[in-house]
Parts: sequence; C-alpha cells; structure tokens
Amino acid sequence: MANPKRLAPKGCTPTLYSKTVAIDYCAQPCRCPPKVYPQDDLSVPLMRISYIQHLLVLLISFNIATQANLAIAQNKEPDALEKSYQALFQKLIDGTAEQQTEAERELLEIGPDVLMQIPILPTSAPLEKRETLDRVRGVLQSKVIEAFAKPSVVTFQGSLVGADALIEIMEQTGNTLIIDKAPTDDIDVDFESTLFWEALDRVLDDLSLKADPFADTEGLRLVPKSNRADEASNEQALRRGYAGIFRFEPTRISATRSLERAGLSSLSIDLQVAWEPRLKPVYCRFPMKTAFAECDNGEILRATSPESSPEYSPAGAHAIEANLQFHAPSRQAKSLRLQGSIEAMIPGGVVSVEFDELEKTESKSQTVGKLNVTLEQAELREDILEANLLVTVNNAGESMDSFRGWVMNNECFLQTPDNERIKFGGLQTYKMNGTEVGMTYFFDLSSKPGFAIGKGLAGYRLVYNAPGAVVPTKVDFVLQDIPLP
Repeated sequence: MANPKRLAPKGCTPTLYSKTVAIDYCAQPCRCPPKVYPQDDLSVPLMRISYIQHLLVLLISFNIATQANLAIAQNKEPDALEKSYQALFQKLIDGTAEQQTEAERELLEIGPDVLMQIPILPTSAPLEKRETLDRVRGVLQSKVIEAFAKPSVVTFQGSLVGADALIEIMEQTGNTLIIDKAPTDDIDVDFESTLFWEALDRVLDDLSLKADPFADTEGLRLVPKSNRADEASNEQALRRGYAGIFRFEPTRISATRSLERAGLSSLSIDLQVAWEPRLKPVYCRFPMKTAFAECDNGEILRATSPESSPEYSPAGAHAIEANLQFHAPSRQAKSLRLQGSIEAMIPGGVVSVEFDELEKTESKSQTVGKLNVTLEQAELREDILEANLLVTVNNAGESMDSFRGWVMNNECFLQTPDNERIKFGGLQTYKMNGTEVGMTYFFDLSSKPGFAIGKGLAGYRLVYNAPGAVVPTKVDFVLQDIPLP
C-alpha cells in the first residue's frame, strides 16, 4: 500500500488531488506506486489519471518476453539492448530469407518491448520491406491491445482506510476513479483475483458510496448514497452480475398482457450494463437467440424476437441502458433467473497513421489492427486540399452501422513542414458499404502563402489517428432472483 508520509521521487509529477489528500503518480516508464500526503487547500477531484497516460504506460512497460530475452535484458546495458533490437531489424529488412524468418520470430518472441524501436522507412523504400515492418508492428500492437482489453482483477487483503482501498483498486486495474471527498472510514477487504467491478462495488457498499457510470467524465465518478432511496440498493446489489469487463444490473421489469391475443403478451427487462472506465466500446449488442429467463415455477421464457440482436452505441458514458423482450410468464411465477450474453468491440490505444509525399498521385495504404487506411488521392484545388481517405473495417459484420460513426469521429489533421496542425474544415463521405467508409477531408490552406509560389504539398503530412486494434469480446452473464411484477 501507499505510504501517506512518503514524497514523490524526483521526476514524478503530482496529478491527483482532493480537499483532504493529494496523490502523486509517476508519469515516467518506471511506474512508481502512488504516494499520498495530507493537503488542506486543494479542491481538484481525487484520482484522475488520463486514459492516454494509462495506455502509454502500458505500451512502454508491458512485457511478455521469454525467459531468454529477460536474461538478455538483465545482463546488457540499455544501449546494448537497443543495438540488439536494431540488429534484428536490420536482418529483418536486408537479411537472407532464412535470416528474415529467424529475426521476425525473435522480435515477436520479445514482444511489445520492441514497438518503440521499429524503424520507419520512407515511402521510397521497397514495398516488400515496408510491408514486413508493418506486419511485425501490427502483430505486436494487437498483443498490447488484446492484453489491454482483458478484464482487470484485484488482489489485496486487510483493514485499511477507504481512500487507500480505492487507490489500490485504481493502481491495480488502471481505471480512473473520481470523488470529491476522499473517504476516511476503515474497511476490511479480502480480494483474490476479484473482477474490478465486483471489488469496487464491495468497497463502495462499505463506504456508503455508489458509482455513477452515466456521468459525463473521463473517469468513473463516485457519489454518496442518498439515504432512503439507496437503502433499497442493498437488496438490489444481490441481483447484480459480473462477467469480464462488465457489470449487469436489472433496473426495471414490466409485463404487458394482451386481452385479445395471449401470444402477444410480453415481459420487458431493462438492464444497466457498465464496463471498466478505461475502455470505450464501439458498440454492445445482445444476441437474443441464446437469451432466456427461467422462472421460479420452472417456466422458460424465450425472446419475442429470437433472431434479433439489439445493438447500442455508447455515447460518452461508461454504461448503457439495454432493453430485452421476452414472452410473458404466467401469474404463478414470482421471480426469474436471466441468462444471456453480450458482444462488444473494444478499441485500443490511438496509433497515428501518417502519409507523406502527398503530391504523388498513387494511393498509399497502411493497416492498423482491424483497420486498413488508404489515402486514395490528395488534390490541391487552389487553396483547398481535398484528401480522399478510405477506411476498411475487417470483420465488422452486422455492426458496420456502429463502426461508420466511430470511424468518422477519429481524429484527422494536416501537419505542416514546421509541425503546425491544420484541422479539416469540412468532411463528406464518398463511399459507404458493408466494410468500407470513404471520406473526403477539406483543409483550408489560404493562410499558407507557400502554395501561391508553387511549393505545393512538399513536406506536408496527412495524419489519421486510429486505434491500434479493435478487439471483439463476448461474455455470458447470469442474473439471479429478479422479482416479477
């Protein structure tokens, strides 16, 4: 646990504050543990670490190297280790076929530690060499993002202050928590590989706090329970379910009975589905073919539309409200057990796709995870640059509608030779089908006199920021003892 008296080491920047404590987090690759010390005049909310900082730390420090590579890291100075990586990349680019195969195998065994060392070849380099490096980069990025998308677990035991328990959960999972006043009550905890949401709920229940996953904040906001209204939540807590990165909680149930046709009677169940705040799903959907409810009297309720898969696109919050429809039970049933599954696409950290030599007419492509980004054309029309960017989503399946909006919301800008960013002034789509989104970005260059004297696009780069991978995830869930109306 963090020591309340210990100060941050040199080079660490204090970034997390409340009215009662300040918490130092190291932004360096060493990822020092948090340090807590009393403060009386600070009012910034407790526990705020950015999603980008967490991913940066993950990309730098994540290590899945083999034992042999770990031995190399322990016995070599950093410069020597870096040189060994460079030697492997040299073999990968210029070696014989046998050397290239061996170098690629070794690099992939080392893992994401070498991501920052991958050389960037100019577009004039042979296509085969660039494709080889892109392939290695793509595999390593996928490993990082797949690890990032795995559910977080918590392990610690003992009696400690509530604020320390929250800090420990945050430190072990990488999830941002925000609270206006650090809790000072002592609580007893006993977590062993406990899922993030389950551990957090148990701590919050002990502290008379609750999570507000619909707050429009970067992290998950924690707020006090409001006496009577939330006392009933103690019973409601028994109906929660946890699976993977998700927490499921039934919030409303209603039955509609048709007086004309009994077959049209239905049961509507509303679920609040929250995910770890460090993740931002592209979409969540519920395949109703495998969903069912079992009543306490043995009745089995099937979905009214078993071939449907209700889909939801999150909008800024850390949860959605989903509605599932089943055939209505008989009046003899008093409660039910709900079983189903959720499918989601989880984007990882942002990776920049850059295109230079814009004055050349041939198209250029780069692959990032499940996205293939192609600059089909960049044309200067007087003072306006029109850039046609085609984004292909591999294996988007039936959820392309969700992907379209997400792809179009990714950042795109023009970078000048002096590193100035120019935001696009307009955007329109020129292609849209089952797997592709074609977008034309318009950049106003009227303030750049260099174009008027024939310098053209030399030195300019088009940058499209996309996730390093989009990872599909599917988990089953079970909710017990849901009372029927």
